[in-house]
Amino acid sequence: MDSCRLNGDSMKLGFNTQNYLVVNRQANQNKNTSSSRQDVSFGDSLGIIKPEVMHLEKDILKLIKDAGFEIVEMPAAKLSKDLVKQHYSQLRQKAASMFMGGNNSLMNIYRRVENNMLKGSSKVFVVKGDEAEVLRFKDFVGATVSSKRDPNSLRAIIEKMEVERLQKSGASQKKIDKFRATFSFVHASDADWFDKAQTIKNYDREIKLHNPEYYDKFIAQK
Repeated sequence: MDSCRLNGDSMKLGFNTQNYLVVNRQANQNKNTSSSRQDVSFGDSLGIIKPEVMHLEKDILKLIKDAGFEIVEMPAAKLSKDLVKQHYSQLRQKAASMFMGGNNSLMNIYRRVENNMLKGSSKVFVVKGDEAEVLRFKDFVGATVSSKRDPNSLRAIIEKMEVERLQKSGASQKKIDKFRATFSFVHASDADWFDKAQTIKNYDREIKLHNPEYYDKFIAQK
């Protein structure tokens, strides 16, 4: 994809993807990776609109599409506890390991994430594109922690929209603070120019888990 076009799209939302497109691309080209698909440019990422913001589903999808991303939507559905555990298996395993060592901070985070995901329906979708798009989408979604988010990132925009809605509805500050403490609102597959093999593994696993038909048709053949 043309880097000028990408940078132009990102500028509309206040992002700078130049490092991804030039510096990190060069670094990635110089790094050897071990993957059965190492000669194939990675592409396609998984996204999930989480239950706590599903009432903003149409607005969120419009923001994503207006940012220039092509998506393949799945019907909204409540994810099973088993599916949530599989999706967050790496976080769960790390949390369990820390818990055994006497540190329960990450286990508390995992439990909050799992409980939030089981509260209602979620919207799963695939973001189509090449490696630049995968990284641009991750950048567009923004940081997990509220205080570290670019104000123009998707998560920051969602937070602002919902806080304004809650304030207009007369919600208590306690309820608003509780929403602000919600971790991410939208999930995006991890992506890293410096570890292409792991990036492929991440989105392969997630797309296959949530949309095996799409995986078999468009990804497994690569």
